[in-house]
Amino acid sequence: MLAKPQHQLIRNELSGAPVQLTNKRLLERPVHLRARPMRSNSGSLYAEIEYKVADDGRVRRSGAVGGDIPTWRTTAIRGRLENLKYRSRFEGGEPIETEGLVHVQPYRSGSLS
Repeated sequence: MLAKPQHQLIRNELSGAPVQLTNKRLLERPVHLRARPMRSNSGSLYAEIEYKVADDGRVRRSGAVGGDIPTWRTTAIRGRLENLKYRSRFEGGEPIETEGLVHVQPYRSGSLS
């Protein structure tokens, strides 16, 4: 399959990272919090959410793995992430699962003005 050198770009795309297929987007702008979390002592607020894309393109096993936002605050973002559909990564012509993907969600606190 795709043995010619001009097909290298296609091979790289299929064997690289999973590609999002749905129109839904994760929040790229910061999520607003009314008050800064008590355990936060850094300047920026963020949550790191790790997830896996299964061989069928569905997001599986998402969970907060870092950041300074309490885990319960990441529930909405994890829900949005789990509703996305991806084109799986391929190896040897077969779709495979990809683990260890991370989404970093920024947050901000204070007034909305």
